[in-house]
Amino acid sequence: MTADKVTGVDTTLSHDEKEREGNPGECASKCARKANDALEDERDRHDDNLEDCRGNPACISAENARYQAAVNQIQEDRKHCIDGCHHQGGGRGRGHDH
Repeated sequence: MTADKVTGVDTTLSHDEKEREGNPGECASKCARKANDALEDERDRHDDNLEDCRGNPACISAENARYQAAVNQIQEDRKHCIDGCHHQGGGRGRGHDH
């Protein structure tokens, strides 16, 4: 797994993690938990960064843009992770010959 380039937080699950989850619902729940944890960390980072701006409008604007990009990336990672859960197994079921 690689860490997200914007946030430094990895919200994806490895193939092995998905296999251990057992079913897509459990896998999706784990993806959501990881993303929610990443969002909470990002909110904390954002608050700290805004405080460090000390009212500087340019700093605040840049931080708000950075934060929005980070949140967007976490949401995209969540979607990608959950989409991957629905492709577990990859086998072809019997009785579906058409």
